[in-house]
Amino acid sequence: MRFTWVESGGGPLVVVPEALLVRWAGAEGDGPEETWGDYGRACAVDGYIGLVPVGAGHALVLGDEPATTTYLPDERAFLRWSAADSEAALVAAAETALRSSVRWDEELT
Repeated sequence: MRFTWVESGGGPLVVVPEALLVRWAGAEGDGPEETWGDYGRACAVDGYIGLVPVGAGHALVLGDEPATTTYLPDERAFLRWSAADSEAALVAAAETALRSSVRWDEELT
């Protein structure tokens, strides 16, 4: 495979800036999921993307389903593998789509 892909054990994927990694506490506690600290807040994101506070900044939550994900550095985009026969086909389709006039459903700053 050309790219490094990451997977989840079932929860959301979270992208934390390197400078904030020391502030990410993960899951804390054993009560309801929403009380599990940083991880609980990430699980509470509704939709495809969201932000959660981490220290003085934010982490990006890739919500919805925990699809296998990679980062396309040339396009500056995360690519989630929901349906494709091969990595090459998936990446080619994404690159083509991202180079056309894409209309984003959600936007974060």
